[in-house]
Formats: sequence, structure tokens, C-alpha cells
Amino acid sequence: MNTLTRLHFFLIFLIPNFFLVTPLSAQSHFTRYDDLPGLVKSYKPSYEDNFPGWAKKMYSSDINFIELNEEFEAYLAENPDEESAIIRYYKNWRRAAADFVQDDGTIALPDMEKYYENLRKGQTDKETGSLLRRDDVGDRGTGGSGDVCHSF
Repeated sequence: MNTLTRLHFFLIFLIPNFFLVTPLSAQSHFTRYDDLPGLVKSYKPSYEDNFPGWAKKMYSSDINFIELNEEFEAYLAENPDEESAIIRYYKNWRRAAADFVQDDGTIALPDMEKYYENLRKGQTDKETGSLLRRDDVGDRGTGGSGDVCHSF
């Protein structure tokens, strides 16, 4: 390659790719708190500069649940009719995080391996050691129809 060809390659391919990739590392979309059980983290909207303060904290690595919830409630009191993807995600996130909140507002993340092992044990038939299935439940709580009644 001659010098002019190298320069063209550099200008055409490397410089534009640098500007495309660099902004991606500026703001992490997910945090460790988005991996809580019962939460679908792909529902979390991308960060936007125009988010209210409480919503921007959802993208921080250090979240105090109590402070965040107070800010959210104050925001909702001022904007009672507002609906958005970040508000929907926060409500789901709050429900998932509530079981892991400490007295000081920190969130003690569970050991996910142990959490799912305990969940699996709770779904295992004690006599056979096999996982229970919906059709294994039979008539229990159905009134004899065979369909399982779920009350939440």
C-alpha cells in the first residue's frame, strides 16, 4: 500500500468507527440492580438526558432505595398523569427490589445461584425429587375441574 492509500483507509474507516464506538461506553444501560429476580431488564429504556433526577439514578451503580423511592413519589405527586417507559420500569424494579432492601436503603443483592437453587428446591416433589409440573398438581384447589386456580 502506498502512503496515499493508507491515508484514505485511515480517514474513511478508522476515524468514523472511532466516533461510532466511543459514545457507547459513556453510559452503561444496565446496572447490577437490573439482574434482580422477577425483573426483565430488557424492558429498561435507554438513558436519556431529559429524564428526571430520580430516573437518572436508575443508571447509577450505587442506588439508595429509600431516597430513590421518595424522589419518585414526589415526582409522581407533581406529575400525576405522566406515563412513560421509565416510570413503568421503575414500578417493576421497585417491586423486584423491595425484598432485598436494608434498613439504610441499600440493596443487598442475593446470591443468584443460591436463590435459584432454593427456588428449584421449592418446586421439587419431596418424595420423588422430580420437578413439579402444572399437570402434576391435579385436582388440588380446582374444585375438580382439573384447571389450577391461581390467586395472587
